[in-house]
Amino acid sequence: MKKVSVTYKAPPADAKVVEMFGYTFHDGKAEEVEITETELTKLQGNPHFQCGQASDVKDDPKKPSAAPVNPNDPPEPKEPQPELDESAKHKR
Repeated sequence: MKKVSVTYKAPPADAKVVEMFGYTFHDGKAEEVEITETELTKLQGNPHFQCGQASDVKDDPKKPSAAPVNPNDPPEPKEPQPELDESAKHKR
């Protein structure tokens, strides 16, 4: 993931607000975003977006990588097992 400042430059007579990659960009307003390398490349190739210097996003060791599991939550349902036909049951 990359962290980068992105500014949307709306073309004349076009929308002043656009959504892309889950972010909302307002014409002329810089937004700090965290996006993939592929998304960054797409924005850099779009003449209506101006991208600042991208930096790598490092995992914060203080943040948990996944939501903690609550021991009081019911277990996740297991995938159903295929039913055996009657002849297969007797072969066991």
